[in-house]
Amino acid sequence: MFGKIFQLIFAPSSVYVIIRYVTYAMQFVNAVLLARYLDVFYFGIYSFIMLAMQYMSYSNLGINESLNTEYAAHKNDMSRLNDIWNNAWSINILLNIVIALACCTVFGVTDDLFRAYQFNDYKYLLLATCIAINLSKVYITYYKLHGRLIKLNIQQILPNLAIFVLLMVYREDLTIFGIVVALFVSNTAALLVFRIGVPVIPEFSLCKDWITVLIRRGVTLLLYNLSFYFLTLLASSIVSIYYSVETFGCYSFANTLVNGVVMSGGAFLFIFYPKILNRLRTENAESIEVIRKIREVYVVFMDLISLLSILCILAVSAIVAQYGPQLVMIYAILMLGRIVNNASTGYAALLIARGKEHRLVIYGFLSVLAVAGCGVCVRELNLPVEAVALSVVIASFIYTYLVVGFAWNVLGIPVSSRLILSEIFGMNKWLVCAIILLNAFVLHSYMVLIGCMLAYCMVNMKNIRRAIGIGFAVLSNKNALSF
Repeated sequence: MFGKIFQLIFAPSSVYVIIRYVTYAMQFVNAVLLARYLDVFYFGIYSFIMLAMQYMSYSNLGINESLNTEYAAHKNDMSRLNDIWNNAWSINILLNIVIALACCTVFGVTDDLFRAYQFNDYKYLLLATCIAINLSKVYITYYKLHGRLIKLNIQQILPNLAIFVLLMVYREDLTIFGIVVALFVSNTAALLVFRIGVPVIPEFSLCKDWITVLIRRGVTLLLYNLSFYFLTLLASSIVSIYYSVETFGCYSFANTLVNGVVMSGGAFLFIFYPKILNRLRTENAESIEVIRKIREVYVVFMDLISLLSILCILAVSAIVAQYGPQLVMIYAILMLGRIVNNASTGYAALLIARGKEHRLVIYGFLSVLAVAGCGVCVRELNLPVEAVALSVVIASFIYTYLVVGFAWNVLGIPVSSRLILSEIFGMNKWLVCAIILLNAFVLHSYMVLIGCMLAYCMVNMKNIRRAIGIGFAVLSNKNALSF
């Protein structure tokens, strides 16, 4: 008994997940403390910095994503693997040089960029930070492919640790420039750590064929990532444009907490993603079984985490009372959008594995249009900020519905609206959605929420037990990370 527990705890995947969750806990604490010490206005400026960094993270033409997929496709050819790695690394270097030169040119000709968010005070340092992060990401992908899980924690834990130390030292005297300095130092340190001990030292190599393959596939995957995740960025951008800095700060605080919850659930899925892609290239029957197991673990787990997070947000709203009840409502609405999107888990990976990510781009683009339409309505009708959050829910549903429907066509499963809706809201997800909506618009009660959570667990006990069993089996398997 104790031997199995010991094996489970010290399995590579378990160690990674434990460290990852420590990082997420630190990230959550940092977000709450930043919201408290910076007040609403300066938290809005901090949120704008995070928004700019998110946009910059998509400037590498999807090279990290194409490295991931091409590596999995040629897993048995070491010569090709080295060529893929060298070319991906080299392209990443060149892209960041171009980005740095382009941004410095723009900065040099204008000093009036984003004046409301005091952008001129930190723009060059922020650019250097983003470059360090972009250079690190190709190493993160490479370490993941080689199962070097501990290294994967570094890029997340160092910046969060730096911010935490800064908060403990300065507290109310904390400045935006100090935060940017901490982000630059910590991310540069992470890049240096990644460079040390890399399984294969990269060599600068540019092969026309590999450049074509990596960029073509990368751009498609980038468009896929942008197409859906851009809807959350677009929603944040709409709030930053049409609302006050204070309102943007409140919206961003809620969105930050939602992202933290979602990433905590994604930690498990992240490390197995290359293997999942490889398994989904097989026959339809095996692919259906893989998707079923993924969903039984991830979807159920995320539903539970989402419900628990509503309890946390009620406590957080009491700590940062200056954000008001609006924080709880925005959080609940945005979390509902993520819950709906989680229903596409497994199916989106299937389409990528089968080389049909262009469909994901189309579906993502349609969902972005829904959010863009909300932007027009906000401007014309003077709608409250909650309307922007609701547009994210609507867009998420459109995306998920289309992804599930097309994936079923690929798998040869009969398709109908009733069956798709049943899949999206299956495993009693409808109950999770109802509980969150109730909490967002009607009740803000700990006791009612706890009662609803207990009811959900009782109704969904069979699925929860199955999810726990599959999760433990995977984590305790020392070969779980191998292709």
